[in-house]
Amino acid sequence: MSWIDRLNTRVARSFFGRWFRLEGSGAKIERAGSKFTIELRAGLTTFIAMAYIISTNALILTDSGGTCDCDRDKFGPTCDTDPAYATCLQGIKLDLITATCAISCLACILMGTLANLPIALAPGMGLNAYFAYTVVGYHGTGKVSYRNALSAVCIEGIIFFVLSVVGLRQWFARMIPVSLKTATASGIGIYLAFIGLQSSAGIGLITS
Repeated sequence: MSWIDRLNTRVARSFFGRWFRLEGSGAKIERAGSKFTIELRAGLTTFIAMAYIISTNALILTDSGGTCDCDRDKFGPTCDTDPAYATCLQGIKLDLITATCAISCLACILMGTLANLPIALAPGMGLNAYFAYTVVGYHGTGKVSYRNALSAVCIEGIIFFVLSVVGLRQWFARMIPVSLKTATASGIGIYLAFIGLQSSAGIGLITS
């Protein structure tokens, strides 16, 4: 028996192993093939695959301008030439990086400890781009202010939480046709690609 097998056996027989129903833990319903080292590698792989969200989410939401503001009559509608505005945006970006890490960590821990499911949770890359570039607009040039948009997001979260608690969320999800789900995912991907090609938020291939 290798040291990896001994480690898996020791962890499986611990409280940790019984809680997560690892193979060999003696739990009533064990998860076949679920071993500590396998789950550890899977978790690290998932983290590496989605770690880009930490900086990308903050960058996208910072482009909305956040709570920063300037004299738009003097510096233009986007405030790009205002040094004080740029300093404020840098502070907003750092705060958003911290918030992204904190909420993702909390959500993943709750998903693992309470639901015991191998699902990682983090801010979605489609909705944040829609929030920043369509609803609020680049540096607040949209029709909805940053604070009002965040209020709408908060109300949306409360509604989704209630729907999940009463079980209606799954019922609504089953009502959506598969073709519409596929089209939605494709549309979000195309929208993100379009944003990445723009000069204001991407590589600058699309300039007008």
